[in-house]
Amino acid sequence: MENFNNIIISFSGLIIFLLLPPSANAQSHFIRNPTQNTLNILKAAVEAHPDDLKAHEDFINAFDINDPRLPRQYAIWMQRYPKIAMVPFALGKTYEEYDNTICKKYLLKALDLNPNMAEAWEYLSKNATDLSHNAEALEYMYKAAQCDPKNAECAFKYALLNSDGDPAKYDSLMLKVVYHFPDDDRSAEALYRLASLPFNSNEKASYYETLYQLYVKKQPVWFRHGMIDYFVYLLDTSPDKAFELALKMVAQVKINHGDWNLRMKVARDFIEARKLLDLGKPLEAEAIIQHTSLGNSKKDGITIDAEETLALFKAEIAAAANKTRAAYDSISTYYSKLPSDRMRKALLTYASRLGIDSNKADSDIWKVRNANAWSQTKFTLRSFIDSSKVSIADLQGKVVLITYWSPSCGPCRKEFPHIQAVLNKINGSEIVHLGIDVFNEQEPNVMPFVKANHLTFIPLHDDPNTAKGNLPRVTAIPENFLLDQHGRVIFSDFIITGNNERTLELMLTELLKFGKTGLTPLPAILAKN
Repeated sequence: MENFNNIIISFSGLIIFLLLPPSANAQSHFIRNPTQNTLNILKAAVEAHPDDLKAHEDFINAFDINDPRLPRQYAIWMQRYPKIAMVPFALGKTYEEYDNTICKKYLLKALDLNPNMAEAWEYLSKNATDLSHNAEALEYMYKAAQCDPKNAECAFKYALLNSDGDPAKYDSLMLKVVYHFPDDDRSAEALYRLASLPFNSNEKASYYETLYQLYVKKQPVWFRHGMIDYFVYLLDTSPDKAFELALKMVAQVKINHGDWNLRMKVARDFIEARKLLDLGKPLEAEAIIQHTSLGNSKKDGITIDAEETLALFKAEIAAAANKTRAAYDSISTYYSKLPSDRMRKALLTYASRLGIDSNKADSDIWKVRNANAWSQTKFTLRSFIDSSKVSIADLQGKVVLITYWSPSCGPCRKEFPHIQAVLNKINGSEIVHLGIDVFNEQEPNVMPFVKANHLTFIPLHDDPNTAKGNLPRVTAIPENFLLDQHGRVIFSDFIITGNNERTLELMLTELLKFGKTGLTPLPAILAKN
């Protein structure tokens, strides 16, 4: 794997990191092999204005971050300018941005000189977060917010650090961001996050409506993400309102008109098909809904994250048209890839109408899984725990969950506790969870994160020169693959959040129950391998 930088993107309440190639690496702005004359000019600029952050950044960027001349020069400057907090802060800030834990020494020195330097507290908080020192991170960000009460960034980050604590406090702090900073984009993000995981599920629509009303004119990025998610929510609960939202967005949205036109068409299809179904005309309803496209593809990504909603509606219409077998087969196929309680309930409803019991339904699900499973070729990586080699070949007989991640990836850090919560509920002795750290420069932060959060996965060093068997190249993290006891990939390309822990629980419990045989004779499965 290459050395990657990252970007955050979001859709349908899900935030992930894109992995970008080396050309986007954060150190690409460094001056390579600067002449001595250039260094002298940059040095003179700092000495002329030692409290100017830009002058410091220009000087620092002339060096590789690990160049020993940097700390030597700053030791000289800290002696020469003993009362100027910007001197140690500039170097501490840069070290933190490149995940060098030495940053703390310089940031604390800056705060000794200026205790009200909010940005130094903020960088200390980020460093503590990277090291999984969660209490410290919260304390530092609180101080940052106190030092600069007019700073929306600090207020938002302090609220966000409370997301794993008291839900009512988190809710209150996020709403304070909205109240005190209505013109800042962080306010829109606060409403977006509250809508994604509300204190009470009944409040979801209210948060989305408030987000629309406050930000429809400005339309910051979190407004756009929120309206996309709101549409998906309404399509499932009230297609009429989904159409109304799409229509308003088509009339007012500044970008992605094509996507909102598609959403409007999908909502209209749902409305018209439901109307025909209620009139006892399922074949006419089927003619409409069978051609409904959500615009999703592996190449272009997800436009409308409503595959389950559409699959359930199609099955309902097919059953009403006396095509119960087709309804059953479609739900069985969907459930085999992405199980949920709602899909399971629909599956057993159609199975009952066909005289199929739950055992036969499970067998049908596994026929689909067996047909789509692929054998994982072997690879070996080194463990962070004791430097021992961990080989996929040695894990035959176990269910294996493989997670691609990095300590600097916020969505990854959020995913692990949800995975751990599921593992704690079931028989963990038959499951091995491997976590491959894709950013080698993040290695010092791996074990502190694992220990601080009481996680049981085995963290592995990524080897840039070693393919991970025939697993596809990962372009965004977090990313998961789930293997059965024979090393076959049964589930792939999924992420676990607070909204879908149950999906992982179903995947794991069904693999533990049926994975050794796949509900077919064992020799038949081994022959496929």
